[in-house]
Order: sequence, then structure tokens, then C-alpha cells
Amino acid sequence: MLNNATYWEGKFKSRIDKSFPYYCWGVTAIKAGNIDKGFLILHQALEEDMLTFGQSVTGTPSHRFVHLDFVGHFDPLSHETEELESYLTMFLQQYRKTRKLGRIRGGRLTIPKIKQSFLLDHSIRDTAFVFVYEPVAQTPSTN
Repeated sequence: MLNNATYWEGKFKSRIDKSFPYYCWGVTAIKAGNIDKGFLILHQALEEDMLTFGQSVTGTPSHRFVHLDFVGHFDPLSHETEELESYLTMFLQQYRKTRKLGRIRGGRLTIPKIKQSFLLDHSIRDTAFVFVYEPVAQTPSTN
């Protein structure tokens, strides 16, 4: 399907939004246990969303996954995003215990502060990608 869409785009010099097929492919890869591949494909789905809706796109399933938006949404990856939230929460609690500082400018380091300081800052998208990618790849329950 994606090959056909890409071919059509080249032939007719027009763009087709391919975010949904990328999202479905990424979900399938993650559900099949290929976390790395699924993670990268979901980022491609978000890139497609941004090409279609602009850089400030929010609310799409790929945006929710990439930006760790865990609460109040049902989609095929809701279980995986809940597992990721639990993993990050555990990691932050451990960090606070061992590092006594556990603080960033403006207060205590929390998942909402990580989102605000890193994930939602479009000027550091590459940094945000690496930050989110490592915990997903290392989540014990998804290996």
C-alpha cells in the first residue's frame, strides 16, 4: 500500500497522507515484538502527520505514542503506553532515591516536566527522539 502511494505521489506530483498505514504497520511491529522497528515506523507516522497537519500537530495516535501521552486514550497501543509509563515512573522514582537532587529548573523531575521540557519542544526533536527511544527499547515487559 505504501509503495503504491509513493508511486502515485511521484507520478502525479501530489502528496498523499500516509500516516495511518504507517501507524498500523508500527502497531503491528510492536505487537509482534519488534519494538525497534515499530518505534521507528511510528515516528514516520508522526512525520506524515506533521507534513499533513503542520509541525504543531497533536491528538493523533502517533503523536500520543511518541510524546508519551498515556492518559485518556484508547488505541491499539494503549497497553504498551501504560507499560512505558510504569517503566518511566519506576525509573524516575529510582533516580530520585539515588540522586537526591532529582530536580530540574522549576522543581522535581516528573513525566509531565519531561514532556514539557523535552518532548514538546520542537526545536530539539532529535534529542526527544533519542530520549524516548531508549526506554522503549529497554522496557523489560516488551522484550
